[in-house]
Amino acid sequence: MNPLPETHVSRYVSATLSRVSAKFQSAESWHFVLWSLYVNDLITGAPTVQQTQEQKEKAITIFSDAQFTLHKWKSNAVELTQPAEQHDNEEQSFAKQQLGTKTSETKLLGLPWDPAADTLSVCFPQQEVETTKRGVLSHLAKTYDPLGLISPMMLCGKFIFRDICERKLPWDMSLPADLNKRWHKWRCNLPDTVSVRRAMAPFKEPITSIKLHAFGDVSSQGICAAVYAVVDQESGVTQGLITSKSRLSKQNLTIPRLELVAGHMAANLAVNVWDALLPECDPLIHCWLDSTVALYWIRRSGEYRQFVANRVNKIQQHQGIIWHHVPTDQNPADLGSRRGSVINAPLWINGPPWLPYADHWPPNIEVQASPESRAEAKVAKEILAIAVPKKDAFTEMLENLSLWKPLRVCACIARFLANCKRPKSIRTNGPLTTARSSPKKSGGPNACKLKPQARRNSQQINSNLTCSQGIAVYWSAEEDS
Repeated sequence: MNPLPETHVSRYVSATLSRVSAKFQSAESWHFVLWSLYVNDLITGAPTVQQTQEQKEKAITIFSDAQFTLHKWKSNAVELTQPAEQHDNEEQSFAKQQLGTKTSETKLLGLPWDPAADTLSVCFPQQEVETTKRGVLSHLAKTYDPLGLISPMMLCGKFIFRDICERKLPWDMSLPADLNKRWHKWRCNLPDTVSVRRAMAPFKEPITSIKLHAFGDVSSQGICAAVYAVVDQESGVTQGLITSKSRLSKQNLTIPRLELVAGHMAANLAVNVWDALLPECDPLIHCWLDSTVALYWIRRSGEYRQFVANRVNKIQQHQGIIWHHVPTDQNPADLGSRRGSVINAPLWINGPPWLPYADHWPPNIEVQASPESRAEAKVAKEILAIAVPKKDAFTEMLENLSLWKPLRVCACIARFLANCKRPKSIRTNGPLTTARSSPKKSGGPNACKLKPQARRNSQQINSNLTCSQGIAVYWSAEEDS
């Protein structure tokens, strides 16, 4: 029977360890095992050899209670390394046989690790592939770089593949001459492997502090974020690249928007590294951008359009991040956004030389609003409600005409209403007269009543009812009989 796959073994290991967890649930060692276990490998370490030896003994005890035997110990400290003859007598696992892993080769999470030099390596595939869309994608996918150590070099291959996709070429069609030339030129310039120093703390002594610095930058081609650690120990200060991430820029986006995306990537990447390095890591994270527009959006509170507002809100949710401005020529993420080789690139591998010294940092400029930052301001819409009084025809007549014409109109209306209630034989006809008439309490209905909004003219009308002319506004049926 073939051995169980590693994924099944990891579930079996986890289930078995959970049964003995009660014995170690209150101990720190149990939590350290859960934190360091990946599939069926235990990857851990400590600042000193003594602390690492104690962790090793605790891990052996915990796994022994679960009937597991830890073996194949590898370490960059000679005191903790398992004797070579024991490695030779151990059988290789089924998964490593399928992957073609050499017996003498050591890997950490899939990356070749040299314990003596304490370096991690990224290997480029050397097999020849067909120069088709399918072959290009297959070659790019075979390059395993989980930490982004060679992300600037891979960005060039991704850019070529995007040009292939934009031309909508079939998967198995040979590339045109120009794309074929670019692809072969990029492949020929790739080395076999790229090795980077693994240890952040090379001195085998306690760590005083770890400070994280994240850099972000963009170009019209790519976006890059890189995180560097400054480790302070009694024997000295060490700085170096921890991880990075590069990807193609989204087309049809302005450079200020892309710079904000780079800041968002840098903040997320730094927070992930900070979570992994607790509790030694300093609670403050320093993020650096060379875009004053993006820094203005992040530092200043304001109402912006949806794209900018969403990313500024997510960035500001991360507490403990201090934002700084860095010149472009001193920004290591600039290499990752513009494509280039990481070989003989100390700025990319180690970061700016002034990182450990706060008094040598670039001056922290005061960002101001610019046309680019104002272009993303949210347009405020103000709705004003205005009450417009409605006026009927009679009110407009009282306001716009002389007094005598409204009086005559009212008189005609009153006479018309009175005639409507009388027999035809006794109706009043002819021109209006100035015969004196007065309103009666028991008389007919009022033909016309002035509206409240016409109070200004109604007083004048009432005074004229008693004038010498004797024109009456209020009519009754008996007055003209």
